[in-house]
Amino acid sequence: SSGINAEWPLRPGSASSTAPLSPQYSSLPGAASECQLAFIVPPEDEDWKEDSLREVQMLTQTKLVMTVVGKSGTADLVSLSSNGTDIATHLLSNGLVEFEKQRNRNKFGPLMSSYEAAMTEAKKNRRNRFQYGDFTQDDAKEFGYSK
Repeated sequence: SSGINAEWPLRPGSASSTAPLSPQYSSLPGAASECQLAFIVPPEDEDWKEDSLREVQMLTQTKLVMTVVGKSGTADLVSLSSNGTDIATHLLSNGLVEFEKQRNRNKFGPLMSSYEAAMTEAKKNRRNRFQYGDFTQDDAKEFGYSK
């Protein structure tokens, strides 16, 4: 016996058209977990959000490689690559997002250096959100600006 108690034939919309889930399947661990790009600060401006999301959608149409680099609350902090291109570095070098520097440079040194170089390149070349200068969200706090 399969352990499923249902009357046959099942009638769509009737209470008996759904069978109870077998206990062997109701106790499986979750297969998905919350993830976010490590140390990336999403843009606050709606236009930059749309541009960033469009770029991510374009880059994630192929096989992805994900590396968990840390944890923030319940979310895994990840590095995500598509065809050898680190997505966060790509977004940073195109001036679409910013990154949050981490205190523990020993642990995240290579990743932080890569992110810093990419954002410096975007600022230098005045790409997207840096088109009018190298104004960042950190600068806004420093100079008393808030929305």
